[in-house]
Amino acid sequence: MARRYCGAVTIRVTYHDFGGYRGNVSANGVSTPMAVQPPACGYGPGIAYDSSAAYDSAARAMLSFASNGTPEYDEFTARGYDGDYLIRRSK
Repeated sequence: MARRYCGAVTIRVTYHDFGGYRGNVSANGVSTPMAVQPPACGYGPGIAYDSSAAYDSAARAMLSFASNGTPEYDEFTARGYDGDYLIRRSK
């Protein structure tokens, strides 16, 4: 399991060979279970499905889907100049 952070939001991610990434997105007492599939083409040459970069990407996808269904996450996230979520590996 990996933990990723975006502002005050915590994203927990676990990779399962049989079912992609599962985890939850939580902030301010709200927690949303999530599941996302890895891209069919993989993450690129030399990047494993259980690598740090893959977990970062899965966390970003989970947060994106969670924010879409639960707008209150947006006020707790951190975004870069390009508008994308800033995913960190430590607080």
